[in-house]
Amino acid sequence: MNFADLHTDTNQTILVDMNTKKANRLFFVTILFSISISMLLSLMTLTGFELPFIPNMISSELILMLPALSFALCSGDHMNTLFPFHRIRISTGLLTLLYTILVIPMTVFLNALSMLFVDNTVLEMSDDFLKWPMWITVLLVGVYGPFCEECVFRGVMLQSYRRSGRVLGAMILSSVLFGLMHLNFNQASYAIVIGFMLAMLVEATGSLWTSVICHALFNTENVVMMYVEQKYAPELLKQTNDMSDQAYHQMLIQQIGVYGAVAAVCTLLAVLLVFKIAEHEGRGKYFHSIWKKDRSAEKMVLQKKTGFITVPLVLAILVAIGFMIISV
Repeated sequence: MNFADLHTDTNQTILVDMNTKKANRLFFVTILFSISISMLLSLMTLTGFELPFIPNMISSELILMLPALSFALCSGDHMNTLFPFHRIRISTGLLTLLYTILVIPMTVFLNALSMLFVDNTVLEMSDDFLKWPMWITVLLVGVYGPFCEECVFRGVMLQSYRRSGRVLGAMILSSVLFGLMHLNFNQASYAIVIGFMLAMLVEATGSLWTSVICHALFNTENVVMMYVEQKYAPELLKQTNDMSDQAYHQMLIQQIGVYGAVAAVCTLLAVLLVFKIAEHEGRGKYFHSIWKKDRSAEKMVLQKKTGFITVPLVLAILVAIGFMIISV
């Protein structure tokens, strides 16, 4: 390697280090904003003022998007690098639908497992959702929310971290941060796993469209089920609320047993399917290499690896976990 090549590699490594550090600072700022707004809304509720559902949903996602957009504009990267909305085949979109269906049992299993220790956060918010027409809730929770979150976590976060040369590590870290962003143990328990499954989709296809589609379908399914249960099985929720703690935990254990077996099979099929999706999109060799010891995929991103951990990242994680503990 001559001096010019060494100088180029050094500059590239410095740029990647800066992007990683900026991404960590971005998450730190996002967590502080989210917690501050959450505490402010709680204080306002004590005074009798409650922010309506629609502005609440819009503002909560803007807290994520605005810092991420600022990061993107100041990073020096092309927008297509941080937000890779590349075209995908129609057949890939249909395979993504099947992938989403296969992922759902795993999320139900993890949700039930977490409910042995903490409350179901989404269920607690369902009354606010159900006050509005279903199309509004689907638009906000099923479309708007997933689009914003995918831009931040599979867009800015994942794309920044993966340039460190550690693609698998980038997928894991961005997924953990996605879970922590929810600021409660219930949603975090399955959001981390969903985040990883979504990151797999993005790496398999090279496009954010697949993760947006999957995330939107997942959220929309949850919203529709809320409205269906309200209309056709309102007594089911009442029976659950009237259960004793012992009976409730027994019911959860039964659900965990049933969904655990189904989730194991479906998740395995989902993993096999995402490999097929990668081959279908012409990224099979790259996607396979992510999981190999030689990390060929990582070498394709950057030869010289850099680290993830910085002080702002550690502080952000500690603050998020601390808030979650206090909330419980």
